[in-house]
Amino acid sequence: MLFFYLLVSVFATTLAMSVQWHGKADIVIKNITDLHTSSNKIDYLKEVLLNQELAQKVQLVQNVVQVMNDVQTLKKEVDRLKTENLDLRMEVGNLSSKVVKENCTQDPQYTDKRTPIGFYAYFSKKKFKSPRAGQPLIFDSVETNFGNGYDNTTGIFTAPTSGLYVFT
Repeated sequence: MLFFYLLVSVFATTLAMSVQWHGKADIVIKNITDLHTSSNKIDYLKEVLLNQELAQKVQLVQNVVQVMNDVQTLKKEVDRLKTENLDLRMEVGNLSSKVVKENCTQDPQYTDKRTPIGFYAYFSKKKFKSPRAGQPLIFDSVETNFGNGYDNTTGIFTAPTSGLYVFT
């Protein structure tokens, strides 16, 4: 009889533990389900953040490309304006030379028929270097040099005749 009593006691204890564990199993299963749901939410949030980051990167790349295109357009415009400036300088030099020649050689009041004296020179767009104090300016572009007074190798102007000379 003792054996039967012991067997019933073990069965009752096992049953009680089973019921107790069954309640805990429900809690564990619920917690696992909640974790799975939270994990899904975290995965979803990660995906949303990654998509936002990707969209920002795409926008940034588009902005950089637009800026690069704008810079190229501006560089072309600057080059065009430099060329136009150089062409206009040459035209001004040629017109100045022509005016000086016509005024000095065709003016009936002009009695001195010697060659007019004057030069038109400038620094080209890429070759200007700032000289030190006391150093002559050696222009690399000389459009006119009436009377050969300007020496473009030394940068020195020598007045071949006395008179009034203006430098601007």
